[in-house]
Amino acid sequence: MFKMMVQFQVKDFEAWRKVYDSLGEVRKSRGVESDEILRDVSNPNKIVLYTKWKSLEEAKKWGASPDLRAAQEKGGVVGAPEIHYLTVM
Repeated sequence: MFKMMVQFQVKDFEAWRKVYDSLGEVRKSRGVESDEILRDVSNPNKIVLYTKWKSLEEAKKWGASPDLRAAQEKGGVVGAPEIHYLTVM
């Protein structure tokens, strides 16, 4: 099992969350099994997102996806997200 951790900042969390939630079925069709959203307590527009994957290949494919980039832009992501691919031990 693998996880993808993405750290990023958004202009407005509520606006980002609407876009994120609207793409739930798209994420599932690309291989996301589950997700977890965390917000920084001192800056609620700073987000850490964990997604769980069966395959590292699927996670990397989604991480490089033009669909993901378009969603980030639509959701108001500021700058380039920091993406890490992790194995669950």
